[in-house]
Formats: sequence, structure tokens, C-alpha cells
Amino acid sequence: YFSGLLCWLHYVMMELLVKFVNLSYPDRPVTIFEELSMIDQQRLSKEFVRLAAINSPPLHESSIASYLAERLQRLGAEIRFDAAAIATGGEVGNLVASFPGNGKQVEPLLFSVHMDTVEPGGQVEPVLRDGVFYSAGDTILGADDKAGLAELIEALDVVNEPDTLPGTTDV
Repeated sequence: YFSGLLCWLHYVMMELLVKFVNLSYPDRPVTIFEELSMIDQQRLSKEFVRLAAINSPPLHESSIASYLAERLQRLGAEIRFDAAAIATGGEVGNLVASFPGNGKQVEPLLFSVHMDTVEPGGQVEPVLRDGVFYSAGDTILGADDKAGLAELIEALDVVNEPDTLPGTTDV
């Protein structure tokens, strides 16, 4: 199941990357196949394992929020948290990471993923077996939405070159 989900997410993210690159460089349009070759499957898998191992049940997402804030800052984002924690009683609000664009006027694009997972979480230990991720124990794997987070981070790693993003991008 995870492999199919990851492939689908991978394709969607790459379609969006193609849109970014084509908006940035209209004189050299790229195809989805060129962008797919830029994805580092090993880096993507390692990121998923790191994320899946962080327990983040609903309203208790401060650990993963801290990890993501630091990770996205390293990629050049300005980080802020909204006031959702006040309204929900959670540990942390929604994380918004803003990446500056190259100043071109383009329609805004927002990527949205979530940090929480269902229970039972706890000490999640992701295991890769025959190309598929599983939970090593009796916990959930947390692919919803740790897979989406890993895909988004990989996409940002791929386009994390100066002046690549055509407009401000919020995630």
C-alpha cells in the first residue's frame, strides 16, 4: 500500500515541480520525466524513516513541529506558527514555512500536509522490506501523512537552488 501511495504522491509532487520550473524558465520547458530523474530515492526514504519515527498524535505535535521547523529553515524558509493551538488545545499551531521566490509574478501555490498521525503511535520503528515500508511493531507506520511530509521535503530539496522558485511558496 505504501509503495503505491508513495508513487502517487511522487508523481503529484513532480507535476508541481514541473510547473515551478517551467514558470521559472519558460525558454527551457522540462517534462515530468526530467524532474523524476532529479529525485533521490535514498534521501527520500531516509527522510520518511526519520519522520515516521517521531511520535505525533493529534494535539501532541511539538516534537515533529520542532524537527520540521529546523529542517525547513535549513532549506531557506522563514518559519512561523499560527494560533491554532489556542483554538484546539494542542501543543503547537500550524507550521507555515515561506520560501522567497525569484520575484516573477505568478499565481500563488500552496502545499499542504499535516503533522499528526492516528494512534497507536509511540515508538514507531519503520522497516523497509522488499521495497515496502512496514511498522516493525504493533504501532501504526504513520505514512498518513509522514509520506506527504517526506515528499514535500524531497521536492524542496530538488528545487532548493537560488532563484528557482518563481514566486513565494508557502508550505
